Amino acid sequence: MDTSYTQKIKMMDPALVDKIAAGEVVRGPFSILKELVENALDAGGSSIEVELEGGGVDSLIVRDNGSGISREDLPLALTRSASSKIQKAADLFELSSFGFRGEALAAISAVSKTQIYSKVAEQVGGKVQLMPQTDGSAKVLCQDWNSPLASSGTVVEVKGLFENVPARRKFLRSPRAEFLACKELLQAIAMSRPDVSFSLAHNQKPVFSVSAFVGNELISRSVFGEEVLRQRASELFPSRAEKQWGEFLYLDCRSPYGTFEALLSPPGYEKATSRHMRFYVNGRVVQDKMIRAAVMRGYHSHLLQSRYPQVIIFVTVDPALVDANVHPAKQEVKFQFASQIQETLSKEIRALIRSGGWTGGTSFNRLHQPNAASLAPQQSSLQAQSTQLEAVRPGMSASFMSGVAAESSALSGAYSFSRPGAYAKKQSPLRFHDLMRAKSQVEEEAEQEARFEGTKPKDAPSDTVSWQQLTYLGCFHKCYLMFESTSGLLVVDQHAFHERILYEQLLQKDKPLGESQPHLIPAPLGLDTEDAAVFKQLIPHIEPLGFGFDVSGSDISLRASPELLQKKDLMVLFHDLLAEVHAGKISQESLAQENGAEAGYLHTLYATFACHSAVRSGEELTLEDITQLLVQAETVDFSSNCPHGRRVFKWYSPGQVGSWFDR
Repeated sequence: MDTSYTQKIKMMDPALVDKIAAGEVVRGPFSILKELVENALDAGGSSIEVELEGGGVDSLIVRDNGSGISREDLPLALTRSASSKIQKAADLFELSSFGFRGEALAAISAVSKTQIYSKVAEQVGGKVQLMPQTDGSAKVLCQDWNSPLASSGTVVEVKGLFENVPARRKFLRSPRAEFLACKELLQAIAMSRPDVSFSLAHNQKPVFSVSAFVGNELISRSVFGEEVLRQRASELFPSRAEKQWGEFLYLDCRSPYGTFEALLSPPGYEKATSRHMRFYVNGRVVQDKMIRAAVMRGYHSHLLQSRYPQVIIFVTVDPALVDANVHPAKQEVKFQFASQIQETLSKEIRALIRSGGWTGGTSFNRLHQPNAASLAPQQSSLQAQSTQLEAVRPGMSASFMSGVAAESSALSGAYSFSRPGAYAKKQSPLRFHDLMRAKSQVEEEAEQEARFEGTKPKDAPSDTVSWQQLTYLGCFHKCYLMFESTSGLLVVDQHAFHERILYEQLLQKDKPLGESQPHLIPAPLGLDTEDAAVFKQLIPHIEPLGFGFDVSGSDISLRASPELLQKKDLMVLFHDLLAEVHAGKISQESLAQENGAEAGYLHTLYATFACHSAVRSGEELTLEDITQLLVQAETVDFSSNCPHGRRVFKWYSPGQVGSWFDR
């Protein structure tokens, strides 16, 4: 038997164990900062000061005015597996604090020079540190501390990170990169606790400082209130866009699975990365994939491809229904009712964004379908304009809208708003916002007007459009339709406009592509075996739109198509759908969902059909075509961006147009 690799099992040196544990706990100064600040919050600190040198690598100091650690207990602070937060096993599954990281302080002290100063009110303060011994071990040294603190508090100093572990130190990032990571982390934590003041200094220069909202009755660990949330965000995350946080959407709702409070960016504020998506679960900063997926589902059809919204979301659930110990650094959590929470959050976000409350008007209600009598005057006016324009633009194409389904039934006013961004749904569960505020409707409207007075020019129109009241002026570059209203000039992208209308009609399932038209000769799709298998899964979702297919093994032929797509290249459409499946935007698993109306893949499916069915840039439209577009825009829950996130229209106020000519 070969025994060359056989070694005797023995206990590792405690100092070596601490250095190994540090590899899991300490990834850089930001990891240490997270641990120390969370400890300060658990100690009840209402003021937390952070000082960094060299990005936190040379020195990291955290001061708080919490309850402190007694002189007798202080030696245990740097001992492995010592905690005041966990007393029994059941505490691990109902964490009301930031929890217990086991080896955290011991690991930090093993790879740095760590000193802890602490004092309990009306007691003698203490100082503790690890003193290296000649045999390589370390001894806990504790002594009295003549504390300058008036009552209680703790100061933790961490210096020379990884000086005794050069192999780890060389993998640290630049001081600036480490500083930015610490700054971003402290900002995120400060956002979750408006009742605590925070300050950060780097290389003896102040970076930011925010005060606590003392005495504000809206603040608790789970409910902040709209005003507090907006103000805290504007202080911590200042933006070049004036009044940005005042224009973000405010979500506040309660469900059987938890409560949600959030600030959400409206269309136009998206970013190229997801680092501006901040999530909190029971007050803890997390990077949760489930919540991120819920947000992206909620923003479906309102974002450009590869763009991300700016969000700050607080999720509060029963501690017994969430596991915060699934990640070594507690950056991820596991919910017991994850799918229900995701579904609730995505629906709430989707409803808020699609409601139109972000458009800037003082109130919003869904437009009802105009009846024939009310449409007659506008149509007569447009027809009169058509007679005048025909002389200028003879020989226009026939109406592309022939065969399109009639206007849908009147939509009920399902949502109402007292101010932009606030969200309330009729017959909804009791909401925190309703409990925490009791202002009258008059006060709300006055407050809203004051808030938006400085965000838009006085003559700027609202983005909420009454399409039937517009006066058509003409078309520029065979793409941009221009309309006049009492508010100003409206410019519309004809392709994006029609695409959005069709997308909304597809969601309503009212045959927006027209009736099915049979083909004289079925056209084979010519798909290989793999693509044919995928396309068979798509067929049940495509046929209700007016398509018909003959399937024989892996041979699939098109025998019918909807009227609006008669002159379109359907092979390109079908191959685009297959490309979406292969790219993962339409998962084969989701195609098997019975709850098709809520399945995430429907957005991609309908957006692709709407894009291929809509009029193109460069296609000339008759006035009858434009009239039909305006009629249909009134009958759908319209949005100012196309399903792929591009802007549909833009207002220009008289003042803005005048500025072009130096008026």
